[in-house]
Amino acid sequence: MEKELDAIAASAPELEIELARLQHDSTSDMRIAEETMTETTELGKLLSEMEFNVELLER
Repeated sequence: MEKELDAIAASAPELEIELARLQHDSTSDMRIAEETMTETTELGKLLSEMEFNVELLER
């Protein structure tokens, strides 16, 4: 039992580092997703404006 506890204790720092890395990655991914959603919304608005302008030119 003591060997198992020692093995767990030995891997704890590595697991803590991995957890911190995953949390950082998750935060970065969420920021990128928010930026992508904002850009998508802006592009959608631009597309609508361009479609409107095309309709005006076709008249």
